[in-house]
Amino acid sequence: MLTWYATFKRQPKPTSKVRAADYYRYTKLLVETGVVDTDLLDKMVADLEPVITYVGRNSALRDSPSSFSPPCPYCGDSSDIAPDMNDMPFFDEGNVEEDLVKQYRLNHEKLMAKHAEGYWLCEHCGKVTGWWEFMETTKDENGKWMYTDAARSLWDWFVTAQRSSNPHDRAVAFERIVEFVHGSGPQSNWFIDGGLNTIDRIKSMIEERA
Repeated sequence: MLTWYATFKRQPKPTSKVRAADYYRYTKLLVETGVVDTDLLDKMVADLEPVITYVGRNSALRDSPSSFSPPCPYCGDSSDIAPDMNDMPFFDEGNVEEDLVKQYRLNHEKLMAKHAEGYWLCEHCGKVTGWWEFMETTKDENGKWMYTDAARSLWDWFVTAQRSSNPHDRAVAFERIVEFVHGSGPQSNWFIDGGLNTIDRIKSMIEERA
């Protein structure tokens, strides 16, 4: 059975985030008139999708590395979403595919000595990537791995913000994401231009108009 993890399998590093100007305009209209600008909300949610799916993928691979195949850092290939079609199977002390060990002539004991947390084998290029090595590829510009313990909740809020037929529910879900972002410290820059500074400025605007 497919898990929610499969959603994230091919996600590259994000190239967009919520624009500060968009969030300010959206909030200003909502505070002053109570109207949800659904077009602007759609745009901001779309801007969030790449980073939320990327962070979700990394979080899933950190917690359950054998759940699905990540893209190979060397050749870029990744698996189909079906668990029985792994192109980057994961090996650790409790999970060894003997047929692949023989086929690729892997020295599993030696590889485990080098990669204590386990490793992935790319069946396309034949190269091995350790758990730590892969997580290093997810770093942001400040050298921080892009993952969160709240990935599942973040994803659920995002789905509601993206798909609910009720504009109020969508707006509430988006604000739940912003609340998470605000509490995430330096990670807030992954999601919104200006990060904490932008959110704090907008919160001050809301308080002034309350």
